[in-house]
Amino acid sequence: MGDSLLKIRRQLDSINSLGSVVRTMKALAASNISQYEDAVQSLQHYTSSVELGLAAYLRRGVGAAQLFEHNGLRADQPVLMLVIGSDQGMVGAFNQKIGSKVIAAIAEESRPLHLLSMGERMRDELYTHGLKVQRHFVTPTTVEAITPACIEILVEYSKLPQSDPALLVGYNQLEAGANYSPKIEQILPLEQAWQQRLNQRTWPTSALPEIWSSDEECLQALVREYMFITLFRACAESLASENSARLAAMQRAEKNIDEQLESLRGVYNRKRQDNIDAELFDVTYSLSEEQF
Repeated sequence: MGDSLLKIRRQLDSINSLGSVVRTMKALAASNISQYEDAVQSLQHYTSSVELGLAAYLRRGVGAAQLFEHNGLRADQPVLMLVIGSDQGMVGAFNQKIGSKVIAAIAEESRPLHLLSMGERMRDELYTHGLKVQRHFVTPTTVEAITPACIEILVEYSKLPQSDPALLVGYNQLEAGANYSPKIEQILPLEQAWQQRLNQRTWPTSALPEIWSSDEECLQALVREYMFITLFRACAESLASENSARLAAMQRAEKNIDEQLESLRGVYNRKRQDNIDAELFDVTYSLSEEQF
């Protein structure tokens, strides 16, 4: 009996330790969701400024046709696609969801593809389906680490030898209720719906905007900033979704741990009571024998 109780006691201690780890990871995931959501929110004003700049530029009537989507896609136009996943596990089907959507999109893509992955689990998911990843990036672990990661991706984009390559990013987007859904966003060329919305933007003041640098330099700067903020937002939303998935996994794990603890405590208490009853019986039996 004593050995059995000791074994259960050790199991209880082990599960309690695991529970502490799970609670720590749960709190960390909840904190991370908040900081990444704040990062997305902080981009809104800057994004609006960049869009206003592009709208002002386009109103000048200067040619920027290569920026926008046309009905006839060039068969030789290269496509750089970044797929953002996770480096760490305990996120459920996080990588599989975006992986499935990307794989379906690639199956319909006939243009030359330059595929990038972010997150070891995402790279493994793409490899599993026979896709070749040209370059892999480590998933940022802080808001501050997103900026250098986005710069590296833009450098990779600039290295493509062909002109006017398309740029796409696949990631999981956080939704209401701590849910997320896979999304593939086309950054370049700009989609027609985005162009229409841009044309409808009104200048916020009565002073007309002016361009101080050359038209080409201005356009390049605006497009570069637009690409950066779109990639930054995709990374931040993916990281928020990843931590949301991890938080849900930790909540399920915490529930299972609580159920196991309750069950083991019941077994422990019953066995402990059995030991006490057995010892009392032995004492009572010994006293009875001494009386006779």
